[in-house]
Amino acid sequence: MLISGPRYTTGLRLDLSSPVVSGRYVEMTRSCMREFGVDVQVAEYGGAYVVSAGAFMPAYYLVEGDWSGAAAVLALGALAGDVSAATLYDTSLQADVAVLDLLERMGARVTRREGAIQVVASTLKPGSFHLSGAIDLLPVDWFPWIAHNAFGLDYLRPLPTADLNATLGMALGVLVLVIWYSIKIKGFGGWTHELVCAPFGMNKITANPLTWLGALALALANFGMNMVEFVSKTLSHGMRLYGNMYAGELIFFLIAGLGGSATLLGVLGHVLTGTVWAVFHILIVLLQAFIFMMLTLVYIGQAHEHH
Repeated sequence: MLISGPRYTTGLRLDLSSPVVSGRYVEMTRSCMREFGVDVQVAEYGGAYVVSAGAFMPAYYLVEGDWSGAAAVLALGALAGDVSAATLYDTSLQADVAVLDLLERMGARVTRREGAIQVVASTLKPGSFHLSGAIDLLPVDWFPWIAHNAFGLDYLRPLPTADLNATLGMALGVLVLVIWYSIKIKGFGGWTHELVCAPFGMNKITANPLTWLGALALALANFGMNMVEFVSKTLSHGMRLYGNMYAGELIFFLIAGLGGSATLLGVLGHVLTGTVWAVFHILIVLLQAFIFMMLTLVYIGQAHEHH
């Protein structure tokens, strides 16, 4: 939005409804635009950005290296050897430049040169760090990266059933099967008869108008209960699988955070607890698959029953 600001005839003003979370990336954008002749003003104590109408001017611009990608490589240097990375500047506005301060506070030998950073292995010490501004230091997106570059997949989750769209889609598929088998076994008339006559039954209709009103009330109650049953079965079927898989994936992310400490204790804790949880998670995956399959068979079996 900021980059498009000069193209508007009256300029652009962006009023913020909440504090900026990725402040460093906004500053990177402002700095880049300033190099090309457009200045972005901060107004009202940071509550708005103002871009005047104008045009960008040609300029020479140095594209620096990606600190997010370099962070893991520099951490390996602190653990096991001598690593140098070019086209990196310690004055960068990128949030992940914080890895330098993190490594130095842990005792790593860091040498800053013009356009390059060198990290040499040394005895590291534990520490406590706040990484809310540099979460890209945790390489939890390697699986999608491998899927995209090796297999051409644009979207992938390491655990697809940890996505509510997938589990609810499977549950909806089961619902379609239940309705299909109900109609196949009982016929369309038998299925619709059960929708309005079960579970409360139906009173006998006579010439008395009250029996007609009673039949209508029972039919509505029966139909409502059947709809509640269909919806609740489908939601619980999908949500049960999603909840268990998402919790397992979240624990993997928490364990991955141990390795982000770049200490011997953190790496060992990552490897040991990650291995134990990976083995346990395999059992959970098989158990949840079995439960989902058994519930599917139970629901389809109920569709064969006559009420």
